[in-house]
Amino acid sequence: MGKVMCHSMVRKSVYTTLLVMLSLQTAVGGSWLKNQTKSNVSFDEVAALVDRGGSGYCLVQKDGAIFWSADGSSWNSSTGTVSMTLTCADFFDQNHGVVAGNGIFEYTTNGGESWTYKEISFFNVRGVCMTSANTAVLVGEGGNIALYTFGNGVIIPYASPV
Repeated sequence: MGKVMCHSMVRKSVYTTLLVMLSLQTAVGGSWLKNQTKSNVSFDEVAALVDRGGSGYCLVQKDGAIFWSADGSSWNSSTGTVSMTLTCADFFDQNHGVVAGNGIFEYTTNGGESWTYKEISFFNVRGVCMTSANTAVLVGEGGNIALYTFGNGVIIPYASPV
């Protein structure tokens, strides 16, 4: 459960701040270099920034836009995303990742180039953690927790507050 908190809170605030301020440039000698070129993407209301299993980054905006990058200097827009509020993201490896938010869950098997949408009708997701290449744990409002196993297409609630 500690990993979920890390992705939804610590990474969200730390990496979002660093990304917006410094545009993901390399740290040299303990100090950050400012981006010398403008990014090809406008980073408005970033919800999450996560590592794609050592092969780059996935950036999720609150408005539902999802971008991926190999090095942080140029960004590609993902396809198949929706215009709903996103709040969190996680990748298990370079290909398998998830993003989630208000009544929505999307997953990718190709590093974030395209996404498959799943509606979540029973709660709004605030944190997500991939525990394997085909399993994600979702945590949300009101203490709800759910499990999604890729392939069976079902999001199973397995804990809720008493």
